[in-house]
Amino acid sequence: EPLGDSGFGTVTVRVPRVAEALLDAGFFPDPDKRAAEEIRGPQAPPRPPSASPLRGTITARTIVSEHLGEERAFAVYVPADASAETRLPVIYLADGDLRRYAPILEAAIRDGRARPAMIVGLYPGQGPAEGCVSAPCDRRMLEYLIQANPARDAPDSVFSRHLRFVTEEVMPTVEREFPASTRAEDRIVAGYSNGGAWAFAAAILRPDLFRNVLAMSAGAQWAADHAAPLRGARIYAGAGLFEPGFLERTRSATAAAEAAGAEVRMRELVAGHSPAMWEILFADGIAWLLPP
Repeated sequence: EPLGDSGFGTVTVRVPRVAEALLDAGFFPDPDKRAAEEIRGPQAPPRPPSASPLRGTITARTIVSEHLGEERAFAVYVPADASAETRLPVIYLADGDLRRYAPILEAAIRDGRARPAMIVGLYPGQGPAEGCVSAPCDRRMLEYLIQANPARDAPDSVFSRHLRFVTEEVMPTVEREFPASTRAEDRIVAGYSNGGAWAFAAAILRPDLFRNVLAMSAGAQWAADHAAPLRGARIYAGAGLFEPGFLERTRSATAAAEAAGAEVRMRELVAGHSPAMWEILFADGIAWLLPP
C-alpha cells in the first residue's frame, strides 16, 4: 500500500509456520549495501553456542598451486590442547568461513557434544569467469558445480582441477604440518549452497578420501544422479522451507544417498538461504558426525 505521496509503500507477507521461522528481513535500497535483521519466531531454534574468545588457533596458509595455476590461500583451525601425537578428524569446508564456524566447533568440543577436530577452510576463486554452461558465471561456480563446466568432470575442467588442488596439494600440506588424520573415515567434506553441492560431489568422486558429508542447502542435482559411490558413507544434510529449489535438490541427493546404502540424517528448518540457518545445521551436523 502506498504511504501517501512519499514514494514508499508497505507490504504485508504471510509467513507459513511463522512461530518456528528463522528469517532474514531488511530494507535494501542499495543492492550493493544490503543489511538484514535476523528475526526468530518464539519456537525457532536458537543460535548454537559459540566460543568466545577462541582458545584454538587459526593459521593462514598459501600454496602456489600447480593445478589452479595461481597462488591460493586456505586456513586451518586446530583446537586447543591438540598434541602432535594425536591425529584429529578434519572438516574440509568450502568457502572457508572459519571466523563463523571454528567458534561453533570449539563450543561443541568444550561442551562434550563433539570430539576434538580440525577445520580446513578452503577459499574459492574470485571474480567473473567465462565458459559456464549456465549464468551467472563466476569462478566459484565453476570450481564447485560439475554441471556448470562444459567439460563436466573431465580432468581439465575447472571443477576437476580445483578438486585435485584440494586432494593433492592442500590435504598433503595439512597432514604434514598439522595433527590431521589421514583416514577417510575421519574426513568430513562440508559446505553450503554451491559448496554443499561440491561436498557431495567430492565424496562421490573420491570415496577413497572422504566418507563423511555435511551438506547445507546443496545447490545441485548432480549428486542425486550419481550417488552410488556413497554406499557406506555418513551424510548429514539440511535445507530451509523458504529455499524451495535448494530444499528439493538436498532432499533428492539425500534420498539417493540413502538408497545407495549411505547412513543419512536430513533436517529441514523454517528458514531461507540463510547463514543463520547454516550455523544451526553445522552445529547439529558435527555433533552427529563427530560424536564424543
